[in-house]
Amino acid sequence: MVAVAVLGWLLLRGDSPAESTLDRFLSAYEARDYEAAARLTDGDPAAVSEALEANVDGLDGAALDASVAELDESGERASATVSMSWQVPGIGEFSYENPELRLVAEGDDWRLRWADDVVHPDLDSPGTRLGTDRSFFERAPIVDREGSKLVIARPVVEIGVIPAKLREPAAAVAAIADSTGADAAALRRSIRAAADEDNFVPAITLRAEEYGRVRQLLNPIRGIEFGARELPLAPTREFARALLGTVGPITAEQLGELGDPYAVGDNVGQSGLEAAYERRLAGTPRRSVITRLADGSPVDTLMRVEGERGRPLRITLDGAAQVAAERALGDTREVEALVAVEPSSGDVLAAASRPVDDAFNRAFEGRYPPGSTFKVVSTEALLAAGSTPTRPSTARRRSPPADARFATSRAARPGRCHFGAISPSRATRPSSRSPTAWPRATSPRPGGGSASGANTRSASRPSRARFPRPPTRRSGRPR
Repeated sequence: MVAVAVLGWLLLRGDSPAESTLDRFLSAYEARDYEAAARLTDGDPAAVSEALEANVDGLDGAALDASVAELDESGERASATVSMSWQVPGIGEFSYENPELRLVAEGDDWRLRWADDVVHPDLDSPGTRLGTDRSFFERAPIVDREGSKLVIARPVVEIGVIPAKLREPAAAVAAIADSTGADAAALRRSIRAAADEDNFVPAITLRAEEYGRVRQLLNPIRGIEFGARELPLAPTREFARALLGTVGPITAEQLGELGDPYAVGDNVGQSGLEAAYERRLAGTPRRSVITRLADGSPVDTLMRVEGERGRPLRITLDGAAQVAAERALGDTREVEALVAVEPSSGDVLAAASRPVDDAFNRAFEGRYPPGSTFKVVSTEALLAAGSTPTRPSTARRRSPPADARFATSRAARPGRCHFGAISPSRATRPSSRSPTAWPRATSPRPGGGSASGANTRSASRPSRARFPRPPTRRSGRPR
């Protein structure tokens, strides 16, 4: 009598035992009580619980709001359509109706027929689940004053090891460190910390041409592996390295600072302008809700949210001037820097620093005594007056005012530093510790102007001149 009365009451309010079971299943799933939800199905509780949790994890911990839209019951069987709405982090609302749910009566109870498509109708094979995908557009370039790309995607090779394959780990680590300059201690720590010895542990990433020089040495060593890919890079390793910066895999610290939309495995600016303008150059990623096979392989895209492409960064560097600056400093390991500035605008045309591996932008951030840098101004005046780098000036000498006073060193006393009528090139050598890159001389212009064939403004544009490498004096001071 009591059971009949309860059944009659449920029928009067429109909530049948089958619908009650489905409501409890959906409520448990919303609350992430996977075990309780699994017990309301006819599947293996452990396997069902695992599958339900895998779908939530695949959607990055999305919150679910589900309700029964329609239920048809016939004897001991019922079919239902369920409205499901997920709030997916970084994507937003992902909603759909699922008409694939089936229920069956087992004695006095009802059970939900378990299959993977209980969660979504497109999960139509065992082990499939919901997931998300994200991908950044190609990183925007840094371009010079003429709009030419300075930083573009170039081929690189990642060198590392698979711990399980190493016969002599110490020898392999030493070989990588000695041939490439990789941090041996950091690589040893990474090998010890590897969660799976069959996984690749990266050591260093080299440009394709640098890899070519060490490949034959490292390739025969068992356990050392190589992976080819592309990274945004400048034309050469040293080209404005401290200024432009580098791009590489995101670190845990950077992930904490940048937050959404970044994730483990992304490449981000590590230094210089690449780091300072990371969000501008990277843009925002495209995001998708997808289905995946049991092995994680993507199958179908169910929803897509478009991202935004990064925006190019235009700077005042002149490509030709920067090449000249790098040549002037060469491959020295000493602490040196060189900056070329356009006087008429203040634009920085070139900035080079040494040592190359030092991330400190010495050309911009270093603080040093000015030394003989005013000779650049004096030299410009001589050129404007008709001199050439190798011919003395014909300009009339002017005496200082009678009341002028000058602070001089012992080396600059009268009689000890007089060189007579000499060329600008000769004049800059005795006390200057800064190299001077002279444009190739041309015939003087008719009607005056500098002997280099340019007026004051164009003479300050290194990109319009050919710069032979000058003789230099090695020192620890910037130049």
